[in-house]
Parts: sequence; C-alpha cells; structure tokens
Amino acid sequence: MKMMRALLLLLAGLAAAGAARAQTGAFDLPGPELEATVTRAGETLPLGRVPQLQAGDRIRMEAALPADRSGRHMLVVAFLRDAATPPPKDWFTRLTLTRKADTLVATVPDGAKEAVVLLAPEVGGGYGALVSAVRGRPGVFIRAARDLGQASLDRARLEAFLEGIHAADVTGGQTLEALSPVLARSLAIRWTPECLQRERSLQAPCLTQSREALILNDGRKATLAETLTGAPVDLAYQVSATPEGGAGYYNPYITLVREVARLLGAFRSPQYQYIPALALGRGEGVRLLLNTAPSFQKPHSVLVAPLPSIEPAELPTIRAAAPAAIACVDRPGLALPIEGAPLLYAAGFAHDLRLRARTSEGAIVEVPVRADAARGGLMLAGTPFPTSLGPVAEATLLGRWGFDPIQGPAFKVQGAAAGEWRVAAGGAPVVGRANEILLDGGTASCVEAVSFAQGDAPPQPAGWKPTGAGSIAVTLPLQNTKPGGVELRIKRFGIAPERLDLTAYTEGSRIDSFVLHAGDRIGTLSGTRLDQVAGLDLDGTAFRPGTLSRVKDLDQLALSTEESLENLRSGQQTRAKVTLKDGRSVNVRVQVAEPRPSAAIVNRTVEIPASAGAMRIELLGDRALPGTGLLTFALRAQGATRFDGRETIEIEGPGGTVANLKPGIGLTRVDATTLVARLRPAESFGAAAFGPLRFRLVQGDAAGDWTPLATLVRMPDLRSLACADGETACTLSGSDLYLIESVSADPSFATAAVVPPGYTATSVTVPRATDGTLHLKLRDAPDVTVKVAKAS
Repeated sequence: MKMMRALLLLLAGLAAAGAARAQTGAFDLPGPELEATVTRAGETLPLGRVPQLQAGDRIRMEAALPADRSGRHMLVVAFLRDAATPPPKDWFTRLTLTRKADTLVATVPDGAKEAVVLLAPEVGGGYGALVSAVRGRPGVFIRAARDLGQASLDRARLEAFLEGIHAADVTGGQTLEALSPVLARSLAIRWTPECLQRERSLQAPCLTQSREALILNDGRKATLAETLTGAPVDLAYQVSATPEGGAGYYNPYITLVREVARLLGAFRSPQYQYIPALALGRGEGVRLLLNTAPSFQKPHSVLVAPLPSIEPAELPTIRAAAPAAIACVDRPGLALPIEGAPLLYAAGFAHDLRLRARTSEGAIVEVPVRADAARGGLMLAGTPFPTSLGPVAEATLLGRWGFDPIQGPAFKVQGAAAGEWRVAAGGAPVVGRANEILLDGGTASCVEAVSFAQGDAPPQPAGWKPTGAGSIAVTLPLQNTKPGGVELRIKRFGIAPERLDLTAYTEGSRIDSFVLHAGDRIGTLSGTRLDQVAGLDLDGTAFRPGTLSRVKDLDQLALSTEESLENLRSGQQTRAKVTLKDGRSVNVRVQVAEPRPSAAIVNRTVEIPASAGAMRIELLGDRALPGTGLLTFALRAQGATRFDGRETIEIEGPGGTVANLKPGIGLTRVDATTLVARLRPAESFGAAAFGPLRFRLVQGDAAGDWTPLATLVRMPDLRSLACADGETACTLSGSDLYLIESVSADPSFATAAVVPPGYTATSVTVPRATDGTLHLKLRDAPDVTVKVAKAS
C-alpha cells in the first residue's frame, strides 16, 4: 500500500521550484498515492474502476506511511449536496495519518451529489478550518469536484495517447505518422506533432499547456471563461448561477486549471491555502497530479482532489466504426474498429469485456476482448473463437462499466474454417491473358493469400478481391503460361491452403459480330480472344478498342469513333474489317440496331421531410438529394423515342447498386413523350448511402446512356442556434455535425467556420449572421449550399 511517501519526498525536493512551476498551470508534479476501493451490494472494485458513486457506497482508503515520517497529516473525505446547501458536519470523514491508523472508511450519504478528498498537514484547529471552508462555500467545492473530475479523465486520455506512442518504441517519422492519427482518433484528440519531438519528460507538459498543440474533442462547451470574470470571491458567488458551471459543461483542459485555482484561491487563509489535484486511477491505486508544489509552511497546502460524481450510471455509447464490414476472428492482430467511447481506452471503468456469439450448432460462446487505442478497436484477449463459428455470425460486445453491465454494438464475424471454396464461374481459363475466376462457399474475410502453380513451377501470387461474405474473385495472370493443368491455392488464416484444380485452354480468335445502335458512335464487337483486336474499319470510319469484358464465356469489346455515322439506319446490315495486333485482318458482320432510347430531365423537385424539433434546412438548387428526401423528376422523350408504358428507369447509386423504377412502382407515364419518376433514396440505397446518382432509360433490350441525376447527401440534424447579445459568434447545436464541411454567415463563405473531419461534438461555434440565416456546405457535396434560418 502506498500513500504519503511520494508527497513527502516531493515537498523536500521541489519547494524551491514550486513558484516557477505554478506559473505553467500544467499538472506535471507527482503527488501522493492512495489505495481506495468502493463496495456496493457486496461487490468491491478499485476506485479507479468506478465512474460514478451512489448513495450507500462504502469507500475505503488506505495509506502507507514512511517509517521516518515526522509531523501529522489528515485525510478528509467530504460529501456535498448543492451550491446553496452547506453539507452536514457528519458528511465529513477524517483520518489522522499515524503509524497505526492508516484506513479511512466513509459511506456515501443519501442526497449527496459530489465528493472531494482533502489532504493537509494537521495543525491546531485545522480540521475545523477545512470543514468551515467547505460548508461556507459549498458551490466552489462542487465546481472543483466536477471540473477536476473531468480534467482527471481528460488527463487520462492524454497519458493514454503518450503511452501508446512510447509503447510502440518508434524512432522514425513514418511509423509515428501512421500510429499517432489512430491514437488521436481513438482517444478523441486533435493534436500537432511538435510536442512529440521534444524530450520525453517534456511531452506531457507541452500537450497539456498548449491549446494549439492539443484539443480534447469531447463535445463540451468552451464559454465559461467568457462568463466568469472579476475577483476570485466574485467567481465563487457566480459559478453556481452559470448554466455551464451548474452543469459542469466547461472543459477546456488548460483554462480549467486557471479557473479552479482562482476559485480555490478565494479561501486562502493564514493557516491554509487550497491547491487542485487530479486523481488518476491506476491498478489498485489512485495517484494525484499537482500543478503547484505544496507547502509545509504557513499557509499550509490543502490538496483538493475529486472523487467520482454521485449520480446514476452514465454508460458509454460504443459504436461499431464499420457496422457492415465482416471481420475474420482468426486474422492475427484482428481489431474490431469502434468509436464514440474514448474513456474505454483511457480509464479503467470498462472490465470483463467479451464478445458473445452463436456457433453454427446453436451454442452460445463468449470470448474475452480488450480495448486497444493504438489499433482503434477491440482485440481478442487470447482465447480464440471455436472453429464451429459459422460462415457469418453476429458477435455482440458485453462487459461492465464500473458496477453496471453494458452492451455494445454487434459485429459481423467469420471463422476461417467455415465452408469450402469451389469454382462458381470462369473455371475454364484461357492462356495468353488474365482470367477472372469466381469462387464461393468459403469465408472471404479470412483469405490471407491466393496463388497458382503449373506443373513443377513454383507458385505465383494471384490477385483477388472479396465480392461477398462467402465469395471472392481471383485474377489469374496467364499471359505467359502454356495450356494445361493449373492448381489454385487459397490460403486462409490459421489453416492449410485449399487446392482447386483447373485446366487452362488455348482459345483462337473468333469474331462473331459488331452491333451498333443507330445514332451512336460506339458499338460492341462479340467473339473470343478480342484482346488481340487492334481496330475496326467500317466504310472508311475507324473505330478504336475500349473496354473488354466477358459475358457468358464470350468476349465483348467496345469500339468507338469520333466521326459522324448519320448515314447508318436501323435494320441496315453491312460488313467491316477487323485488324488484329499481329497484322491479320478479319471481316465481320455489322448490324445496325434500333436507336437507343433517350430522355432528358425537364423538371425536378426535392422534398425534405420535416423532423420534430429540428431546424428547417433549405437546399439551394435541385442537384443535391438528402437520403431521407423524395426526388420527383419529369423526363421528356428525345429524338424518335416514344413511351409506351413498358419502359423502366434504372438509377445507379453509390457502389454500383441499381434501383429500378417501373410503371406503377415509382414511374408514371403521362403521355407518349413524358414520364414522371419518384425516388426515395433511403428505400433504394439505404440511409447511410451518399454519392452521385445517375439514370438511364431502358426499353426492351435497349438501354440509353447514363445521365447524371443528383448527388445523394447525408444531412446533419440541426436543433438550435444560440446567439448571445453582443457576441460575434453563435452556437449551432445538433447531431451528425461531422457531415458539415463549413458554416458561413454569408453566401460567399468569406468568413466561414470549418468543421474538422470526424467532428463528434453536438455543438459548434459559427459566425453570427446579421439576418439570422446561416449558409452551410455539406461534406458529401461541397459545391452545394444549404441555408439554415434561426427560428423567430
């Protein structure tokens, strides 16, 4: 057990330097250590694992005193109710630190809201002076408890960041550049790398002193410093009346040091002076960090350290960073990415974390996990999942947050041993070119590598990509191989490679036909070995090869020209000459098909549904489409195209997803030249989709050109715009603010406020608009301007 040894040694060595260090405001002085536990309903946890206290909790603190100690000290635990009510005297528990008495036991009383620990040399009447100070100004100590408690958690995040850097033992900038953003994202920290270039002992003070070097993005307001002005005694009276002070919202790490020190400075007496201390839980102990060297001379120093707030449990909101992704539990060093809970990494509140999943036989299994800030997520803590996990299982995060159970997000996971690979398509590859082989039946996320071999030749790597949870597409580079057997080897994590036998064939060039739609300048050549085509000549018009694809064991090569083809009529048949790369030429039949259907947008309307309590957002223009909105657009037939009520509209969204609008299902025929289409993106592409949309008209087997339709955007949920009288800035509040790129008070964006990528707070400071209207640029479509008007 440890207690006062660190404090006594510290005072002896730092008395002379105390005044200089006090000017920095950084908590860089090691203070005493306590061993403290909390017992609730028969269960005991270290104090560092308890995020909130509750009435009836039993607190036990132990101290180990040095054998050569001189003088007497006292340890006091004080409970507080509110700023207007002095706590009863029996809400104070005192322990005089002697060689025999080394344990303090206190029970959280009913009605208490905050608690602090006071540590001071014991002088005549000292205990009474401490009690009188706390009872005389309870609001100041409530403020100190809240803000020092929050600052302690912030310091824990800073230390977790630095420990992650040091643990990696990196010396090169490239590795540091890769690691630091992950740590900063995990711990919700925005930083600049200059502090990490300093001597190691100076890195933490650098980060904690400079707001330019590091900002804790925890979503709390930063306006209290502007509200609390004047003498320290005035601050003591005003703090409980400010919304931020009463709710404990204010949390810039550096300014907090100054404000709390000024508050506590109001109670300086000839006997005692009060200095703040941060309390950081570490293992079974709690260590204190000071920003001012204590004094054993009058006025003696009283260390004021926070205990957890006394309130209902506030559980973290842990989210999966990639909820749709499928992870392989057998991948070495697997990290399941999470977001929204930086204290999961920095504090010891979370424990007994585990993933619960159901095997293919229906059995429930639980596997322990741990949070790793350097990896940005959850990692398996040694015990593997069983091999019977199944092709795709759902693993839910469970655990405890202090004394309370928590349930986190569900992850999609796979086991390497589930299923066997088999050839689904492309099983007859052709030598002389690259071939795509489709495999299914296995677990795509668990594929480590794919290779192939012929005869006695050593294996060669083959490119591959997942196409689904249980399928992959393998690219076999057979450009320089001979016909014959090919052994395909698929290596999954932790198990031996699977082997599939294929046969590679020689395919001669065969050219079947060239189809061209009347009015087009691009046609399709069908056949085999079309990778050998150098060009096509149609009555003196030269066509150049474009995209080569394979459809149903046939090659299809797009050939295009820049010359006019007005002389070609639908139904016309003629011949063309195809030139091969080896110099040979082949005649091919040409078919001129019916003109492809064509239609143009003549009108469009975007409707945004109103959300209860949300601010009204107005899109300027009709090129942006919110995912929750409704797009209605009218099409006018072009050229010879006429609508007969059997056409469809294909709309391609992000990732290649295609939505089909059919008559009666999102598509209405007005007459032979007009169609009206309605699209609800959330139903067709999902609420999280964003990006460009394009459409084309399809009649029978003929499809028109792809035409841009709109840009699908995600919208923030804006709730309020608060502007204080006389201020040049306002506070815009809501959720999903990271979807905003910038905010301006004028449409030219001359003085715009930029919202950082990944901004997770629920409010942001924006310029004040003279007419009450803000202009926003969305991250999904920076060229689109959005107007938001303050409610009158």
